[in-house]
Order: sequence, then structure tokens, then C-alpha cells
Amino acid sequence: MQVLPLPLPLPLPLPLPLPLLLPLPLPLRDMAEEESMATDEGLLQYGVIHLRGAFSDREQSELCQKVRGCSRKSGEFCISSGDPGSSSRRDEFHELGDRLYARIAQELGRLREDQLAEPQWKRMALAYSGERPVSTTVVTGKPYATGDTLPNHTDLDKPLYTMSLALGDACDFTIGKKTIRPRKNEINGTPVTVCMRSGDVMFFDGGSVPHSIDRIHNGTAPAFWTKDGLGVARAILLFRAGQ
Repeated sequence: MQVLPLPLPLPLPLPLPLPLLLPLPLPLRDMAEEESMATDEGLLQYGVIHLRGAFSDREQSELCQKVRGCSRKSGEFCISSGDPGSSSRRDEFHELGDRLYARIAQELGRLREDQLAEPQWKRMALAYSGERPVSTTVVTGKPYATGDTLPNHTDLDKPLYTMSLALGDACDFTIGKKTIRPRKNEINGTPVTVCMRSGDVMFFDGGSVPHSIDRIHNGTAPAFWTKDGLGVARAILLFRAGQ
């Protein structure tokens, strides 16, 4: 009986080279976080801090109930002002504004000393150190109808610290674009645009930093807004602290 030789084993295929020089694509969530970080860095040059999702839908709804009696569908409206004890003052709104300013002061812990020395951060740096806490002097609201925009502008010829709470539809909010006739205190440069959503809070010096609303994104408001909102596309609550 003839014995056949065993076949030689086939050579194993060489492993394919890995593309070591090509980075793996980031997940969409990580990409969004990186974009947010880059945007936040751009805002810091103007002394602006954006707190995303600072208020839950429930908290926003409760605020709407409290301001509905003084709100309107066009023109800025006053929510609270005046000295403690005056009939025009609602202390809970001033206390809320003070808590928001205190939170912003805490955010300054991530800034360098040279950044804190810049004009746009000078007063908030004093608040951060505890030397001069910021106090809310007036609380107002401003409604926006579908399709409304806000031209690029500054509010005053001096600093006006502003805390803006967004309600309703999201909008594109641009900071830093040079105005046509800049005031002496204007801080401008490369514009930075952020999407400000319902429940977001934005801190900035409205007297010195140019700002505008370029577009309102219709249909982006939280579910509660249709029934328990203020009857407009979007609104902002403004907590202001003068110099």
C-alpha cells in the first residue's frame, strides 16, 4: 500500500498593516463637547460665560407662572426693581439673580491670573475673591415673536453686568462683532456665535460687549412652553447689576 506524503501547511497570511497615523473618528457626543469647549474659550475673551441647561423644564415652567402676570407680548417688561421693602420689588428674583452671579464667580476659578486682570473680568474677579459680591439691582423680561432678530449693539457707554436666562425657542446669539459706531468702552473682535437654548444662562457685560440675536429656531422650545409658556416664540429674563 502506497503512503501519500502529507501536504505542507499553507503559510499564514501576514497581518494587514494598521493605519497608525490615521486617528479614529470621535463619537458625535465627543465632537459636540469639543466644539462646546472651543466656543467657550472664544467667549472667555469677551468675559462671557455660558451655562448650558442651568434650569430644568420644571424650574422654567415655575418661573413662567411667577412672571406671567407682568409679562407682555412686545416690549421689555419689569419684573422687579427698587430698594428692599418697596412695592415694586420682588425679593425672590433678586435672590435668584444673586445666586446666579455667585455661580458665575465660582466659574472664574478656572481662569488664569492674567485673564482675571483683563477689563472684562475685573469686577467679577472682585466678586470671586469675595471682596465685592455682585448684587442684582433690576430684573426685567423681553419677549420675542417668531422671526424676530436683535441688531448688533451694546447697551451703554459703561459696564452693565447682565445675566440672561433663555426661555422657549432656541436662538443664535452672537458676541463680539464690532458695532457701526463703537463706544469708547466697547470690547470687540472675532465674533463668536452660540446656540442659546431654553434653560441656558448667559453672563456678559451688556454695556461693553456687542451682542445680537441672528435667528430664532422655531419649534425647538421644551414641551411645557406651548401650554405653560408666555405666549411668544421665546423670552429672556434679565438679571442686571449696575456698577
